[in-house]
Amino acid sequence: LVNFEKVSKRITLDIASVNSAISIALHNGHFRNVHVSVGGVAPVPLYLEKTSAFLCGREATAETMIAGSKIMDSEISPINDVRGSADYKRLLARQLFFAHFLELFPGTIDHKALTGKW
Repeated sequence: LVNFEKVSKRITLDIASVNSAISIALHNGHFRNVHVSVGGVAPVPLYLEKTSAFLCGREATAETMIAGSKIMDSEISPINDVRGSADYKRLLARQLFFAHFLELFPGTIDHKALTGKW
């Protein structure tokens, strides 16, 4: 499974404030070979090594996504610039991370469970 998410003023022509991509292979309902990257939160697009490793072997649950988002937050280091503040970019990165799972596993993870526990 593959998904790409982007936040920008103009979807096709603009540099993203934050963007993210994920690739997931599944085996018996568990994540295998997970790869997560995010752009706009470091000097260059960033491969989230710790987040990707954490997700491997786990199931798609709200608890897994929340724990994964906290690991992601520790791996990124956004700066304030014309596309947004560092705090805003952290929020966008977290929301895009959740969006991957809501898109790839519709009906499996409750939207409210993700946004209500952060």
